[in-house]
Amino acid sequence: MKRKIKDVLSRARESAKAAARNAGVEVGDDLSVIIPYKPRWMGAQIWETLIQYWNTKEWKDKSTQNKSNRGKSTGGKHTLGSQTYATLKQKMVRYGSFFSFC
Repeated sequence: MKRKIKDVLSRARESAKAAARNAGVEVGDDLSVIIPYKPRWMGAQIWETLIQYWNTKEWKDKSTQNKSNRGKSTGGKHTLGSQTYATLKQKMVRYGSFFSFC
């Protein structure tokens, strides 16, 4: 099964947090406490660089916003299927104003 890098890194981060908690370390907003709990398959320098990145305000803000957005997802799946823009335009003209869909 093909995995996305961000999913692998997210699992590594969460696994390190869990290992730190199991060792009695309080994991809060500062992720530098999980440095000793790096995955075996990752180099120490890369792990420390990732933790520095995950500790930045920009990353934390983006993470918080994305978490909020995932919770807000509404509606169904995309069900138009494969169609050209020309076909879509014809349907929009036929069934109503082009701008009524915008």
